[in-house]
Parts: sequence; C-alpha cells; structure tokens
Amino acid sequence: MSKNSPDGRLVRFGVFEADLRSGELRKGGVKIRLREQAFQVLSELLERPGEVVTREDLRERLWPDGTFVDFDHSLNTAVNRIREALGDSAASPRFVETVPRRGYRFIAPVEKLGESVLGSLDGAESRPRQTQPASEHESAALEADEPESSEPHPTSEPHPTSEPHPVSEVMPPSEPSKPKRHMHPVYVGMAGAVLALIAVAVYLGTISRYETTIAPNPATTPKESGTATERPSIAVLPLENLGGGGEENEYFSEGVTDDIISHLSKISGLKVISRTSSGQYKNTDKGVREIADELGVSSVLEGSVRRSGDTVRIVAQLVDAGTDETLWSATYDRDLSDIFGIQSEVAQQIAGALQAELTPAEITRLGEGRTENLEAYQLVLAGRYQSNKLTREGWSSALDSFQRAVKLDPAYVSAYVGLARCYLRLGQDEKAKQATMQALELNDRLAESHVALGELRVREWDWPAAERALTHALALDSNLAQAHGEYADYLSITGRTKQAVEEARKARDLDPLTLMQTAAVGWALNADRHWDAAIAEFRHTTELDPGFGEGWNGLAVAYIGKGMYEAAIEAQEESDAVGGSNLGRAPSPVLAYAYAKAGNVSEARKLLDQFRALKSQADQSAPGFGSMGLAIIHTGLGEKDQALEWLNRAADERFLYLPVFHRAPVFDDLRSAPRFKEIQKRMGLND
Repeated sequence: MSKNSPDGRLVRFGVFEADLRSGELRKGGVKIRLREQAFQVLSELLERPGEVVTREDLRERLWPDGTFVDFDHSLNTAVNRIREALGDSAASPRFVETVPRRGYRFIAPVEKLGESVLGSLDGAESRPRQTQPASEHESAALEADEPESSEPHPTSEPHPTSEPHPVSEVMPPSEPSKPKRHMHPVYVGMAGAVLALIAVAVYLGTISRYETTIAPNPATTPKESGTATERPSIAVLPLENLGGGGEENEYFSEGVTDDIISHLSKISGLKVISRTSSGQYKNTDKGVREIADELGVSSVLEGSVRRSGDTVRIVAQLVDAGTDETLWSATYDRDLSDIFGIQSEVAQQIAGALQAELTPAEITRLGEGRTENLEAYQLVLAGRYQSNKLTREGWSSALDSFQRAVKLDPAYVSAYVGLARCYLRLGQDEKAKQATMQALELNDRLAESHVALGELRVREWDWPAAERALTHALALDSNLAQAHGEYADYLSITGRTKQAVEEARKARDLDPLTLMQTAAVGWALNADRHWDAAIAEFRHTTELDPGFGEGWNGLAVAYIGKGMYEAAIEAQEESDAVGGSNLGRAPSPVLAYAYAKAGNVSEARKLLDQFRALKSQADQSAPGFGSMGLAIIHTGLGEKDQALEWLNRAADERFLYLPVFHRAPVFDDLRSAPRFKEIQKRMGLND
C-alpha cells in the first residue's frame, strides 16, 4: 500500500499531531489518550479550521437519528475532554473556541500533512465510524466514550409500560493496549474481539426503561497492598441538572446525588467519598482522571437527572479512572414515585460492577428510610439543600422544610434525622434529642441517627453511651466521614489520642477536600502532643486556604505546645484577622495567653480587659465561652486561683468545648492542681 494514499489524513497544530484515520492524538510524538467520541468531534473541527462548526452539524454527523443520547450534554462533555487533552480552556482558548449559541471553531493554524501511516496500513476498515451508515445498535455504540451516551431518546419514543426488561451486557477484559468502552448492547469492535452477551430481566415496575452494561475489568478488583486488601473506591460527582433553572430542580438534582452517595456508603465493601468533597466538582471542567487523583479513588460515577412533572430520568455511568473505561452505565425513565427504587438499583449495580460483596443486611438497609409521600420527600431534599449551606440562616430555613415533611409523613425517618442535625448545629440540644430518639424509634439502622445520638451523649458527658452510639454508627456505615470525625473527637477527649489520629485520618480520607477534616487531623495530633506533625498539618491547611481561621488557630496551639510563643502570636493574629476564633467580637484568649507567656504582660492584660468587657457577648455566641476564655488568659498570666475559678464556672455553664480543652497545652500549668482534677472528675475524665 502506498503511504501517499489520497485518503491519508495526518494534521499538525502546534506541538500536536492528529491522525484522523486511526484516531490517534500525539504531543511531541507521545500518544495522548482521548476518548473516541471526543476525538470524532476534534476531527470535525480540524477538517474545517477557522470555520464555525455548528452544533447541528455535529449532531447530524456524530449523533444520527436513533442514537439514544442527550446530545447537548454529550457534546459539552466531549469538548471538555478535548480541552483537557490539549491543555486548553474555554475562558482563554488557544485551540477550541466556543461560538455562543452556534457551535465551535478551531482557531489555531492547522497543517495538513496529507498522509496517515497507520491509516494506509489499516485500510478502509480503519475509517472513522461516523462516515458509515449505522444501525441503531452501532449508533448507540458510538456513544461509548461519553457519560451521557447511555441516555435514551426523548420520552416521545415509545417504550413498554409493563414488564420493562433491563438489558445487561457482560464482557471479558479488553486488550490492555487498546481499552474500549461499551455503553449499549451490542457493538463488536476491532476484528477478532469476542464479547459475551447476557440479557437478564432485573426490574419489574411501572413506566420504565432501563438499559445497562457492565464491563468487568481487572483494574476494579480489590488490590493487595501488603497484608491488607484495599476496597474498590468511588466518588459520585454531582448529577447534572437537565430539568431547567430554578432552585427546585437544583435541590432535586443535588438531593438525588446525595441519596445515591448515602446508598453506596452503606456497602462496606466500597470506599465512598463524602458529598462535601465530591460536591466541589459541580460544573467543573476537570477530567475524570484528575478528579480521581485529587480524591484518591479508582472510579468515578457521573451522569445527569431530569425531572419533568411526575416523571424522572436518571443517566449514570461508572468510569475506571485509570483506564477511562466504562465499567457500568444505565438509563432510568421512571415515575417520580419510583425514585427510591432507582437509587437502590444504582447502588447494587455499582457494587456488582466493582465486584464489591453486598451482604443481605446491606441489601435490606438499601431499601430503608423511604416515604410514600413525594411532597415530603421533596421537602427533605429542600431541607438538605439549605442545611448544606452550613449557615445559621440555612439551618433555620431547613428546619421549616423538615418540620413540614414530618407533618406530611410522621413516619419519615430521614426528616427526623434532618431535624436533629439542624437542632444540634443551632445549639437546641433538647429538641435535637427529641428528633434523634424519634428517628431511632422509627428505624435504628440508620448510621446518621446514631451519630446524632453520639454527639448528644458527648455534650452530656456520658462517655460510655457516646462510644456505643458512635461505634454503632461506624458498624452501620464505615464510609460516613462525619462518624469517623465525631469518634476521633471522642477519642481525643477521653485520652485515646493515638486512635483518635487514626480515626481523624480515616475521616479525611473519605472527605479529602473539606478543610475541617484536614484541620481535624491537626487537632488530633495536638491532643496526642505530636507538635511537629500537628504544625505540618496545620501549615498545609493554611496553604490550601489562608482564609481558614481554624487552621491558624490550631497552628497557634501547636506552637504553644512547643513553647514557641512568638510564632503562636503570629499564627493566632492571622486567625483573628480572618475571624477564625473570635466569638462575639471578643479578642482571642489564646492570643492573650501567648502574649503573657512570651513576656508581653501589658499586652496580655490589655486583651484581658477587652475580653472581660465583652464576656457577655462571647457567652451569647457560646454559653460558657466567656468563662473559659478568662480561665485561659489568667493561666497565661500565672494567676492560677483565678484561672481555676473561671474554669470551674465554665464547667457549671456546661461549655460545649470544655472536654476538648481540658487536654490543651494552655492548661498544663494547672494540671497538677487538685481543683483541676476535680473539674476533670466532674466531666468524667482524667489525664
């Protein structure tokens, strides 16, 4: 065959070369992985450099009639993949420019080299698929590179209304050198590949069509690391809201994402990243591999949700982050009333795709916590949406939604869990207890209820009951970062500090992008008196976000532990500057303590006078904080009797964080005093 074949299509732009026949992209001679669908879009742009390629042109060429796909979502994802591969950006494009409301344009100079070595050797069979007429199944297979490609055709297409039959495809691992992704049955790829097809009926319900494929892959099986077996790990990215604008559709899509995470979390054979970390990738331009690296997972679930009246469509795709291979995908068109069934199915199918064992007890728990009242369910979603803002206004607004949900369905356990969380954050412990006990009475197998109970028992200084509740929560859901974090606090308070560090690290591992979890490791190390390690953790935290005051506050305490008072002053001043430890506008007691220990007594006394004048405001923010603050300052000044008097008063006022502070280095000078030991005894604690 001649290398000068007229069909050869090798082009160069910048440091990149693209072989449009073989579908290969190279940078400086090094091959770059780009999914097939994205490469096809790139090919269309490269063949018409400088011209606007409209979205309709791309739809007609790459998404022919009969292909089950949400075109807009798939195209947007394909373009994002191209930009990721080329190191390009939508804001400052060097290669692919978005032409608003029209399409895209390739703006870099393109040199057509006129030959494709691989293409000339492969012959006609290597031509891009879109140039050939495709059957329905073949058109569906073209979508194998994109998450959204499994989404069905619009609902106007006829589909069964009874005995829906999901279709499942199970395939052997593909060749390592040429991984393929499959999303719809049935497409036979490169010559010689043999795929095994197994069709099974999984679900029986009302208006529904469910299509799924599962591609077992060695990369997804648990890996042996030393003597321990690592669990398959997954992050669930925020499902894209395709239902239009408005807060109602927004909280619905976020709520469905949260519920899927919650369901997966109950499977002990999986490691599941917390919503507070995975949720930070909403509307991100980052690729799957980059996200997986940042979260420390081997697989990512992505997709979309569209609600229309009383129906819902959910599209989901599980991607192996290491190979870019689709491990499982599904599309669900159901009545809104079957939303819980969808979530349960998704969790079970993903467990199967990742070869994670699902116990009978876990299967049972996947079906719990539901309501038959759709209005109550949507109110709970709205409440979570508001609560996740982590503000007093958000918690107060969420309370209203949860209370209305309870009125509609007095047996809806998730509504009571939401109430308990909000009451705890707002400091209304008695109401939190009532909601928690009601949730446990309705269903004692939800981990979140036991976490709330554990937090209440800590506030009551009932340490045995707190441990029972928190360990029970972890037995029910080992993926619940909040449970690991609360248990780490409990262990620090009760003196099991090395175990506390381990639990804090587990919490961070499950919620790696939340600064509070990062800081919690530092606080656990402070409790364990590993000052250098704590300093390293807090420095890392403040580098991630210099405006995160708690990081600076923890750093100041670690410096105090080392006797580095000048450094502590600097760190605490940074904390105060961003509002990290000031309650009620009172000056920081830790800063006054550090000044006193550094020998600047006049500055310490000036801060003492200011703090005393604002004590009532401090107490309004947190009852007992004023007394606790005065105890810290007097300790720094060496005035032990006054310090112990104020510390005893803080115990009388049940200051929330007194059990935490009793191990802090700011009280080391009081530790041998009988009155200090008496205060510890009142709390049920000791050194």
